[in-house]
Amino acid sequence: MNILPKFYPLTKGFTLVELLITLAIIGILSAITFPNYRDAVLTSRRSEAKAELLSLAQRQAKWRATHQSYALLEELGGAAKLIDYTFAVTENTASTFSISANPTSTRGQNQDSCGQLMINQDTVLTSDQRGCPKP
Repeated sequence: MNILPKFYPLTKGFTLVELLITLAIIGILSAITFPNYRDAVLTSRRSEAKAELLSLAQRQAKWRATHQSYALLEELGGAAKLIDYTFAVTENTASTFSISANPTSTRGQNQDSCGQLMINQDTVLTSDQRGCPKP
């Protein structure tokens, strides 16, 4: 038995105002979280590049132990196929080497705050950007 008068209909569902408030809250939350997510992805990809640079430096040390100079990238067996970075031996002498990891624009890695990463014969990782948090 319905105790409400006949002129007061039962309403079901949400009002337009409730839906707009919900959409506004979702928009604010996504505006806050998306930049943090993007930075985490860029940092993760940078970590992969650093790991590959360290691997290449170890292979250079092994090569130098049996040869008179450091190797070219091809002589080391090449670098890992990372979509977000390209690797190159930028300096190669009998006593020093430098390997760089250049970010690509394929998935936006070129917008990373660190830019180009480099490693030398002393396994010192550096970046060409000042704002880079400890590469």
